[in-house]
Amino acid sequence: MALFHFIELPAGWCLLAWCAPAAVIAVAGHGAARKLALSLCALLIALAAAEFILQAMDARDHRATSIRLEGTYLDYFRHRDPVLGYAPMPGKATAAKFIGTTEIYRVEYTIGPDGLRITPPAPPEAPVVMFFGCSFVFGEGLNDSETLPWQVAEACGHSFKTRNFGFHGYGAHQMLSAIESGWAGRAAPDPVRAAIYVGLLAHVPRVAGKSSWDLDGPRYILDEAGEPVRRGCFDSGWRRILRISAAMRRAAGRSRLFRRFAEQDHTPTPEDIRLYVAVVGKARRAFLNAHPNAEFHVIFWDRAPWNEDSSVASALADAIEKEGVPVHRMSGILPDIAVNPLRYAIHPSDPHPNALANRILAEYVAREILGCGRR
Repeated sequence: MALFHFIELPAGWCLLAWCAPAAVIAVAGHGAARKLALSLCALLIALAAAEFILQAMDARDHRATSIRLEGTYLDYFRHRDPVLGYAPMPGKATAAKFIGTTEIYRVEYTIGPDGLRITPPAPPEAPVVMFFGCSFVFGEGLNDSETLPWQVAEACGHSFKTRNFGFHGYGAHQMLSAIESGWAGRAAPDPVRAAIYVGLLAHVPRVAGKSSWDLDGPRYILDEAGEPVRRGCFDSGWRRILRISAAMRRAAGRSRLFRRFAEQDHTPTPEDIRLYVAVVGKARRAFLNAHPNAEFHVIFWDRAPWNEDSSVASALADAIEKEGVPVHRMSGILPDIAVNPLRYAIHPSDPHPNALANRILAEYVAREILGCGRR
């Protein structure tokens, strides 16, 4: 295991290095051992050649720019969770991202004892506003005070307790599990004013279980009536094979062959879309059953600062609306996003919303959903 942990060479060179002892056996050995060693050498050399070819191909592709992540959050930030699949650990964690030698961000994430990223304090009697979503809600690449839930609290003069249920890689299935299990209600007790889910097209394959990082995630299927029902987690069957140690996973991640083999097709199918829309609709119903005096809204990134089919995203927003869910489209909140998308991104190589995008969105939420404004 130490070999996987400490070797930092590209996979091609590692494969050639592992070929050396096999070559010694092939030269010095006899009989079956020699044949086995020769076969192993041939296999390792072929794999190494494939790695070098893919490396050369990637070097010609400007999209293959080296990305490096640093920080304490890489080592202990996440833990397995029976409701959500995985969740952040309470405490502070640092995170930094580099594109080549350029630092994209260096931030600190603070997770409260309730397992949620912190938001500013509010009066004890203040109503709660829950925010669900992925890294867009959590605030990847942003400091605590730059996240959407934090900025909504400030835009409303701290008259609401905002709760940040977002996290890296989450989808609508984590939201539904948090609500129908009662965990969200316990983490944010009454009075509750609203729940706001920030959705995007990338959440569709996540709900369908097509994310390699979400093996423990809550799995939902549609019953005969088209209603989402929980059926354990995504890590059943062949997916258990993917449960390898973090050290081996880091080593395997340096292999271009492994990344291409493990990469799944994330193109949403009609079945994936039906499941996603049904999960969002059920989350709304479950939330309103628990909080009948509250509201449930969806903010949908129908236009985004990355190469995504806006027509498919727009149709998906329409489908959610047909479930009776109020949908607020980002194309209306950030009208110039189609012509100036990078204005709202952390970096040209990282399309996560920046603090400006969150500030404009927070002011919209405060004004149009919560009925308050910046004081």
